[in-house]
Order: sequence, then structure tokens, then C-alpha cells
Amino acid sequence: MSEIRIKEIEYEPLLAIEFTRPLETIDICVASIEPKKTNDILKILSSKLSMVEMNIGHLKRIKKSEKHEKMLDVIINTSTDIEKTEKSLKELLKNANINEDVIKDFRMCKASKYPAFTKDQFNEWKNVWPMIFKDHDSQHNIKLSDKDLENAKKWLSIALDRAEEDKRQVPENKYNNCAVIVDPASSEVLAIETDNRIKCNHPLKHSVMECIKTISVIHNGNNGKNSEIDDQASKRRKLNSEVDNTKPYLCSNYDLYTIKEPCIMCCMALVHSRIGRIFFLEKNELDGGLESIHQIHIQPELNHHFQVFKISIKQ
Repeated sequence: MSEIRIKEIEYEPLLAIEFTRPLETIDICVASIEPKKTNDILKILSSKLSMVEMNIGHLKRIKKSEKHEKMLDVIINTSTDIEKTEKSLKELLKNANINEDVIKDFRMCKASKYPAFTKDQFNEWKNVWPMIFKDHDSQHNIKLSDKDLENAKKWLSIALDRAEEDKRQVPENKYNNCAVIVDPASSEVLAIETDNRIKCNHPLKHSVMECIKTISVIHNGNNGKNSEIDDQASKRRKLNSEVDNTKPYLCSNYDLYTIKEPCIMCCMALVHSRIGRIFFLEKNELDGGLESIHQIHIQPELNHHFQVFKISIKQ
């Protein structure tokens, strides 16, 4: 293998928008109330329109009033019709035998539209209106070890060398790329593949798909010489046999290093093959599935998620 050409790198974990979005606010209708009637008023409000039903369950319903001394401010609803809100609530208070004088100054205020996922977000957004904070730092503060960084430099250097070599052999290959799959537990290289779409005149032979195919062959103990008929027969036998749960599922816990951000198709294949982590150098503006177009690795409806790191080479 060639000498490592990448000397220094920086990395950026590609996180869900919840961790990176800036403050966005919504309008909330609030009023000031007498503290001694807080429980009675909150009971009426919660029975008619809960915070969760208004999609603002991340906000605290009540806070100390900055405008009226010795009073509390309470969130009534998210309606901008202050007059209608005041009339409706005072009618409810009347029906509950509560003097309407205990509540006053119906007005619009601002609050965060979304819950805070990081402490930095929380410390900023709570100044608009008090919030409830659930700590997601374990998902946010993803750090790579020194060994991880050394491995990234090593395997991405090899990927760059292989891609250059492939470009010399197939100059017309506009999809020039190389992907490497490594078992981080043993540092064993399991697959190194370039993009073969042009070379083989086949639209599915992306470098990532070629790597997954190689891993599949390794797991199945296939020597690559079976005919198509034998291959189909083998698949049928496998479907009718018990699955060996002692073996990892294809790419479980493996690391993928690739020059270009995998496309959407390749990303879905990586979901299904249970990849552990992905490291890439260049964005794929056309159909990138991790940053450029979609963030497939963090879609909540999928049954597998993996970590993604965008690597930058320091000049």
C-alpha cells in the first residue's frame, strides 16, 4: 500500500437539523395572572388546550412576569386573535366561579418554535421564553479518537491513490471514485473498489455498491465462480435455511471511507447492510444522500442509523 499522502485533516459530524438549526420563533398569546389563582387557571387551560396539542410542549407554560410586579405570565394559546382569546377565557373563568379580575393584559409574545437539542441552543432560546430541556449531548458531541483520525488519513489516502490509478486506466470515467470498507475492530481491509459504471457499462456498479457486493461474497464464502443458475439455487437454499445469528449482518459495525459522498441509492444500500460509520471527502451535489440532497443516515422512519463524518484535508 502507498505512503499516506494526507497529513492533517479536520472533521465535521453530519447531524440532524435539530442539532444545528438557528432560533426560529412563533407568536404565543399570554396573559398576566394573580399567583394565588395559578392552579385553578392552569387546570382550566390544560383541560381545554394542552401545550402538547398546540405543539409547544417544549415551552414552560408559566413564568414570572417582567411587566407586572408580583404577577405571573401564562401561555393561553397560539392564536393571534387576542380579543377572541380573552373573551373565551373569561367566559370559562366565569363558569368556574373565578373572578375575571385575576387575569389581565392579554398580549402577544415570542417563543422558540422548536425544542432545544443542544445546551447552546437552550441557553440562547430560553431567553425568549422559558423552555424544558432534554439533554441530547450524547448524540451531539461525537468525537473521533486519535486512532480514528489516523485511520481516516490512511484509508482516504489509499482511496485517492486507487482513484488516480483507475483514472489513468479509464480516462473517460466521469464517475471516478474509490470506496474502502474496513473492520475497525481488527483494522482489516475487507473491500477496496472503484466506480465501474463506465468500465463495465453497468449503471449500478458504483464503488460503494461494489464494496457491498464484495462483503457479501466474503460472508457467503463464495469463490466467485458459480454460474447464475448455481447462484439462484444458493439463494433459494439460504432462504429455506436458518440464519446464523452468530455472524455479523453484512457491514455491521464496519467503517466506509470514500472520496465522494455516496448517492441516495448507495446510502439506502448502506442502511440495509448496517454500515457503522461513513467518512467522505467531497460533496455529491447531484444526488448525495448524506448532506447535499438528503440526510438518509438520520431519517427517523428507517430501522438503522449510522454516523457520518465529512473530512476536510488541511492545506
